[in-house]
Amino acid sequence: MTLYIKINHSHLPLIAHSKPYRKIGASTAVRTFGQSTSSWSLLLRKSCSTNNGARVISFDQHHAVLVVSKPSPNQLFPGFGVVKVSSLDSKHCEFVRIHQKAVRDVAFNNRGDGLLLTASMDKTVRVTSMLSNAVVQTYNTPVPVWSCAWNEDDTNYIYCGLQNGTCLIFDIRNTETYLKSIQNTTGGSCPVIALAHVSSDPHSALRPGGILVCKLEGASFWEKTPGADFVPHCLTLPEGSCTSLSFEPSTRHCLFSLRPSKKFPQTRHLVCQLQGKGVGVSMARAQAERAGNMEDGEDDASLCTCQAVNQCVGGPTQKLLSKSRLFTCPDDCNTLMVAAGDESLSSTLIWNGSNGNQLQKLPNQGKEILDVLPFAGNGNDYLATIDEQKLSVYKWTNV
Repeated sequence: MTLYIKINHSHLPLIAHSKPYRKIGASTAVRTFGQSTSSWSLLLRKSCSTNNGARVISFDQHHAVLVVSKPSPNQLFPGFGVVKVSSLDSKHCEFVRIHQKAVRDVAFNNRGDGLLLTASMDKTVRVTSMLSNAVVQTYNTPVPVWSCAWNEDDTNYIYCGLQNGTCLIFDIRNTETYLKSIQNTTGGSCPVIALAHVSSDPHSALRPGGILVCKLEGASFWEKTPGADFVPHCLTLPEGSCTSLSFEPSTRHCLFSLRPSKKFPQTRHLVCQLQGKGVGVSMARAQAERAGNMEDGEDDASLCTCQAVNQCVGGPTQKLLSKSRLFTCPDDCNTLMVAAGDESLSSTLIWNGSNGNQLQKLPNQGKEILDVLPFAGNGNDYLATIDEQKLSVYKWTNV
């Protein structure tokens, strides 16, 4: 693999890693960045041979390493894996072979142990150490795996979404098989294209924890109840096939990207607020009612729902399952930001997710953008984008 580095400076948009958050409310003044004096500057553009196979990206903040999924560059050792690129020294890159077929999703955990979770079309989900470049755990699945995620509260648990619409839950202390299988009728047997773990928070609009499951034709929130049970809540979305899900944990908002439809001829990125007290709360209330401690007419609000708060509109074409991201602005934690590739422009668009205004279009990047990722490293904030052939990194600057 050959790595070319090009330093180039131009005015580009503002992106960064999530920062501490204060809840957005009616009294909160949302800053409009279209009037800001800040601007983006393109810091690095790294182009590497990927055999037209780069697909997804993840970042390990503890070791300052970006990984991009791609085919093996060595024909003598075919397969698929990830190329590691150091964000501190962009000249350092290394390919790690993991799977026999294409990698659909990758995710680092938050523990800092360098473990990477990967989902593949070879019907396996694997945990690989990026410190030793060795696969440490492999689980076989009945059908290809399209998505994966860690439990952010307890990294012993991992989730994977299958091609047949099923979500499997694994405990990595059990090396034999999955712990639980969950599936409901939302989206039918369509592939699970994205997963996100949601931690419980008794002080937020959505109290319970669980798993966000996004399929091509629908989404649901699986509430974690006492014990090992999960209860599904169907999330109502507008017309259009889903292509991406992104969850912003500090604000507990999520982003659903929808393909154009007959009714809506353009790509839409819906910023939604998750709400609900959950079945666990209603069960406790039912017990209180039986004990005579509940006042008549008190609303249990047990149903978990998502309410669209803003819509970011893209172009008229969305053929690929590219990923979009929801995150908070680096210098204003009350402002949500959205970044997504736009196929009609072969570029990346940036929106203020708190009001839906488009802020910036990155220069034409030649090919369709497949994934975008905000991250922080070495005291700076960045946005990484990938297409089939290259990785580009944009740095936040204030000028």
